[in-house]
Amino acid sequence: MADLNQLLAYLEQYKATGGDMAAYHAAYNAMIATGKTPLGLNQWQRSDKPMMEDFNEDNRIVDGKLRELDEGVRQLSEEKANITAPQVFDLKMLDSSIIHPNLPAKYWKNAFGEVTVQGEVIITDDAGFQAGKMNDFAELPVGFRPSYTVAAPITLRSAGGDQINAAPAMIGVNTNGVLSFKCPNTSFGAVRLAMFNFSFVAQ
Repeated sequence: MADLNQLLAYLEQYKATGGDMAAYHAAYNAMIATGKTPLGLNQWQRSDKPMMEDFNEDNRIVDGKLRELDEGVRQLSEEKANITAPQVFDLKMLDSSIIHPNLPAKYWKNAFGEVTVQGEVIITDDAGFQAGKMNDFAELPVGFRPSYTVAAPITLRSAGGDQINAAPAMIGVNTNGVLSFKCPNTSFGAVRLAMFNFSFVAQ
């Protein structure tokens, strides 16, 4: 970076040449920072001699980036406001399956194609479910089915509400939309499936 004497020499050359703009620009360029940040801001060194224009330019860059961020936040807010709440449907039960009256089983799909099944279902004792195997109990329509089989742990309770701790229970949904569950044993007569935030992406 040029020192004061060098700057004065540039200015003298500028006056001596009757106003040579090239000399003037050389004098100015000798005073700006020798480095820039990735954002384009001046990165000063101890020997630099900044001018007001340098700081004004930095302020202009920062102000422009902040305006871009504000605009991005505004657009995201508008997009979020335009996303309507998904339509909620009653889960279609198969034979011998009953939707719990207090926590009815529902399903919906959000704007990103994620399907959620939530609520409780009582599987009655005459359903003939088999222990240790996946037993069908409900069905999802086309448009709400996964492209591959999805399974997840599920809370299993007796019809009276007592949690069954014999073994982990599982819930799954196939590509044909059929929902199934696996019960550890059949000694409870009827079981209650508590489905909370069972989600997957529709095909």
